Amino acid sequence: MKKQLMNILVSLVFLAGLFGKMQNGYAQVSSLHDSLRLKLTYFYDNTKNEKIRQAVKEAQTIYKTKTIDPLLIKKLLLVDSLSITNDSDLDKQIALSFAETLVKVLQYVPPAKENPNYARSLTYLGLINWNMGQYAKALPLFQQSLAIRKKVLGDAHPDYAKSLNNLGGLYYSMDQYEKALPLYQQTIALRKKVLGEVHPDYARSLNNLANLYSVMGQYEKSLPLFQQAVAIQKKVVGEDHPDYARSLSDLAGLYSLMGQYETALPWFQQALTIRKKILGEAHPNYAGTINNLASLYYGMGQYEKALPLYQQALSIRKKVLGEAHPDYARSLNNLAALYQEMGQHEKSLPLYQQALTIKKKVLGEEHPDYASSLENLAVLYKKMGQYEKALPLNQQAISIRKKVLGEAHPDFATSLNNLALLYQDMRQYEKALPLNQQALSIRKKVLGEAHPDYAKSLNNLANLYRATGAI
Repeated sequence: MKKQLMNILVSLVFLAGLFGKMQNGYAQVSSLHDSLRLKLTYFYDNTKNEKIRQAVKEAQTIYKTKTIDPLLIKKLLLVDSLSITNDSDLDKQIALSFAETLVKVLQYVPPAKENPNYARSLTYLGLINWNMGQYAKALPLFQQSLAIRKKVLGDAHPDYAKSLNNLGGLYYSMDQYEKALPLYQQTIALRKKVLGEVHPDYARSLNNLANLYSVMGQYEKSLPLFQQAVAIQKKVVGEDHPDYARSLSDLAGLYSLMGQYETALPWFQQALTIRKKILGEAHPNYAGTINNLASLYYGMGQYEKALPLYQQALSIRKKVLGEAHPDYARSLNNLAALYQEMGQHEKSLPLYQQALTIKKKVLGEEHPDYASSLENLAVLYKKMGQYEKALPLNQQAISIRKKVLGEAHPDFATSLNNLALLYQDMRQYEKALPLNQQALSIRKKVLGEAHPDYAKSLNNLANLYRATGAI
């Protein structure tokens, strides 16, 4: 009898503990729902975008209880997706906070952490972190979403292809080209098999792989892919479509990199005409095309044509995006670079400084774009002969890129190269030499010997040897 009573007592204690855990779990989920409702209100109060406001209203109407049903999930994911579009005017921190909470809510929807909607919420959270330059945070989110979609949907599903493409794109942004390449190739193969060659997503995949080959300096592989993407987009979506304009712009960008400026020019102009017609002049993508056309004229040495275009792009981005936006900072940077090339350093300097301040505030001091701005300012100080101001900026850029991107990265090699050139101008050849050699080694390993940047490193090293009398 004693033994039976003891067993009953143990069972009651176990059930009490289980009930306590269930209560705690319910309280946690309840708190998450309350938080998500509050953040929907933040969304509505902090945007003028009618699509987002309408989606929020519809979600709020359904979200009257703590019950998550398929319709509510669909609406919440719609809000999540709209917050990361180009048209979104939401503060990134608000979008990030909502996406993080939605992931926590959806992880409890059966089957826990193994359903497509949870995978989608992970993807959106990854995209927000990616857009904010938080690559290390985005990476595991994309990897987890990919794994769920493969398990639940299979590896012949369009959403699995999207996850492959997202992961490839992230590695591309991180300049880990050797990891991006097989993912882009796998995405193309899958979309070709599932969707066929006459499909916009297949064309986008071709475009992505072409861009990757382009930055790798493999222009001969890039060109036919861009041309094929343009042909498909023209056939499928027509000439008056943003995707067709994007393909034209990317193709023009490749011709520009290849030095074929006259071939690139009409493609840029056509892309600009399409975007002006479809999107209007007060649109970020229209400003982006103006910026690209200005960069083409810059490359051609036609500074008088580049200047008003850079100024126009800057004006549009200021009006549409505001001054606290990375693209506005990039426009400041481009205009500063042009003034620098024109020898107007007094106009260039405040623009570089303003761009640096914005990036520090918006992106933070551990963002690759912030490091780029540090280097741009350092190069200007170097040209002005103010080596003592240039040196700490170069050193800070190297430190950031080493920490964020790693030593086996092309941008880290660029930072080493810039610091070496500064030391060379300062006639501190013994400090310049190992930096040049390290930059050359990284570029050879990461980019290959057929890449223009590898050739530049060889040239820089030869110049250094010449300056020291070694050759």
